[in-house]
Amino acid sequence: MSEHDKVAYRAFHYHLKKDGFIDFMKYLFKHLVQDLITKNIKCSKLNRFKDILLQVGSTLQVHKNLRDIFPSRTNKESDAIECHMTMSLLDNSPKAMTITADTALERTYLPDTSNMKDKLLLMDAAD
Repeated sequence: MSEHDKVAYRAFHYHLKKDGFIDFMKYLFKHLVQDLITKNIKCSKLNRFKDILLQVGSTLQVHKNLRDIFPSRTNKESDAIECHMTMSLLDNSPKAMTITADTALERTYLPDTSNMKDKLLLMDAAD
C-alpha cells in the first residue's frame, strides 16, 4: 500500500464543514427513504396502517464548554446532546424533533398515544 492509497482523515473532516455537505446529506437521505423504504412499505401488507412512524434518538458530541448545559449520561468526559426524531415513512417527512441533553430519556419524547390509532411505531429499545 502506498501513501496515495491511505485515507486522509484530517482532509476528510474539513469537507464536513462545507456548506454543500449539508445539502448533499439531505439529498442522500431523501433518496434513501424514497427508494429503499417508502416504495417497499407501500407495496406490502403494512398498507393497512394510516401511518408508519420511525422514532429514534441519536447522540451527538458537542464542544466541552457546553458540559454544564448538555451533560452526557455515559461518559463524564464527553459532552453530548440527544436528537429525538419522529418521522413518517409514508409521508417521507419529519413529524417531531427535539434536542435535549444526553441525560434525557427517549421515552419522554415518544409520540402521544392518543394520536396512534391505526399507526405503527418503529423504535429502538428506549432507555
